[in-house]
Amino acid sequence: MSMKQWYQRRVRGNCEHLFELHQFMISEVERGSIARQEAVSMIPPLCLDVKSHHTVLDMCAAPGSKTIQLLEALHADGPSPTGLVIANDGDNKRCYMLSTQTKRLNSLAFMITNEDATRFPNLKVY
Repeated sequence: MSMKQWYQRRVRGNCEHLFELHQFMISEVERGSIARQEAVSMIPPLCLDVKSHHTVLDMCAAPGSKTIQLLEALHADGPSPTGLVIANDGDNKRCYMLSTQTKRLNSLAFMITNEDATRFPNLKVY
């Protein structure tokens, strides 16, 4: 029995409404309506206090929860921020996952790069 099967049986056996909630959350995550995020990942974007005119470089961006939080902060003042979020990750597969997560926001204020953070090129953003 897989872990998922065990969990589904345990939750369904104990509380049907919790199982329904779990299924709802899974479907909403897949649709992109909600995103799960560890509390520790929420701290950097909150401490940065990103405004719509800021340029932010996220060097370890995948799987994308911090990047999404940064983009939401960038768009807080309106739909067309003048700032930018540059999301970088050194792993190509993780960059693909990052692009899948962030495209749900339909924002033009970000770009994804796939580069080793120790060799990241110098950037000039005007």
